[in-house]
Amino acid sequence: LAAVGLTIAWDIALVFSPVDIAQFTRWVGPIILISLIIALYTELLLVGTFSRLIEGQPLAWQQIAGRALKRLPAYLAVAFIWALIMIFGMFLAIVPAIIFGTWFMFMTPAFLIENQGILATFKRSKTLVSGYFFPLLLRAGGTILIVFFITSAASQGLFAILKSTV
Repeated sequence: LAAVGLTIAWDIALVFSPVDIAQFTRWVGPIILISLIIALYTELLLVGTFSRLIEGQPLAWQQIAGRALKRLPAYLAVAFIWALIMIFGMFLAIVPAIIFGTWFMFMTPAFLIENQGILATFKRSKTLVSGYFFPLLLRAGGTILIVFFITSAASQGLFAILKSTV
């Protein structure tokens, strides 16, 4: 959802403002950083919301948002470590990155729901995946492809509609 929202926001911004390369390079870093923080906070909000729904607890929005905000700085460290692991996996080859991505696909629930520490999050996620690696890999890969195609089609369609009205 965060990726779809950011894609739509970028498309709207590109339609209504011409791209000046000098200005773009100056703003690209802060825009990416803000987008990343919003996406990670949204991920924590969604995991907190769905965990309460699954557990049959009432949705206390202030409590969910407060807990997500409180855990956000540590989650930024988790995301940074995850990014380093994924980059390392990409340097080795694509296969290690896919393996690492599958092992650590449950890092957000382990971090938020189980209150794991930064490094314990990765160990717990790998433990949760053990014995279910290939079924989870296939489900995650299929989901990623579906979301990619829907996001791509939606953003291209929105961009074409907005471009024709300007």
